[in-house]
Amino acid sequence: MISLMTVQYGSRLSETESSFTFFDRPKTEMIVVVIGVCGCGKTTVGEALAKKTGWMFADADDFHSQSNKNKMSQGLPLTDEDRMPWLNAIYQHLNSLKLSSQSGIVTCSALKKQYRNILRNGATYDRPKTSAENSTSEVQNVCDHVEEGGLDLVFIHLAGEESVLRSRLEGRQGHFMPPTLLRSQLDTLEPLAEDENGIVLDIDRPCDAIVEEIVKKLDL
Repeated sequence: MISLMTVQYGSRLSETESSFTFFDRPKTEMIVVVIGVCGCGKTTVGEALAKKTGWMFADADDFHSQSNKNKMSQGLPLTDEDRMPWLNAIYQHLNSLKLSSQSGIVTCSALKKQYRNILRNGATYDRPKTSAENSTSEVQNVCDHVEEGGLDLVFIHLAGEESVLRSRLEGRQGHFMPPTLLRSQLDTLEPLAEDENGIVLDIDRPCDAIVEEIVKKLDL
């Protein structure tokens, strides 16, 4: 059992003993997914951790279709249908790391547990039927469980106060994600569950300090 940061998302964090368990693993290859809402510093921390470890790094933004980027740049949140090809593309990359026995670091918002399950297991997704035919998204059907044999991922959730996140977004230049989508992402965010390997870290400190804590907690 390790001490994690528990959080009421969008508010101040406090450090407590958590019920989360970081499962024992051999010191071989490891695949780390840095998650969190927009503005939490996923790319900055991911790149710094990759430099520290020498591991391969990939940014989730590079897996988005242009249509997804265009939609978000207009201040429109993505639907589950929009996310499916994106999440599956990231899964394919993660699986390639596993097949080649490589360690790696990937960023991904992964706001819901069902999205994180897709990163572990992949998903076969058919375009949802019209509301008259079926009002339930197919995403829930294929992704609301964790299958044995899925990828062994470690999630690093970067979390912080909404004011800190918004300030970072307002100061960011040249990115397709506008600050107006932050509230939507915070509302969507689901905390890591007890059966998910991971830690939650406070972002309101220098990047180097965050990376050092990751290295310490993951025993890298």
